[in-house]
Amino acid sequence: MLLDISHALKSPGVSFGFTVSGSFEPICVSGEEIRFNLPVEVSGSLAFTGKNVILAGIINANYSALCCRCLKEVRAEMSVGFDEEFGKEPDEAHPDRYLYRGERIDLGQMAGDFIALNVPMRHLCGENCLGLYPICGADRNTTSCRCSSKII
Repeated sequence: MLLDISHALKSPGVSFGFTVSGSFEPICVSGEEIRFNLPVEVSGSLAFTGKNVILAGIINANYSALCCRCLKEVRAEMSVGFDEEFGKEPDEAHPDRYLYRGERIDLGQMAGDFIALNVPMRHLCGENCLGLYPICGADRNTTSCRCSSKII
């Protein structure tokens, strides 16, 4: 997910719009695998300050996770705003700043960080999901269970 910033580097103080997209491998968030159904899109504006590159915009992702009650696949979308500064060299005053080299910025790490920080802790296939039977594991949304109610 590379963003060409060569035009901004030649014009300090001028804002430019951008849109880039790229495929993401599944990520693990709080022990749950998040799979991306479509390329993740990052769009917004960028400006070169003469020293650093400032980016602001939105990250859009369409992903799948598992329902925390019945383990069915749940499809969801997220849009996350961002405002980040990228520098050429590490700076002790800004240890969380992302770095770039040359005339391109790799937005993959930043997008992945924002997605991981903003994905819900749990997903539900529906507000009234009944989950699984605790003994036999049958889906309570679609079937009745005849197991003994006592746990051995």
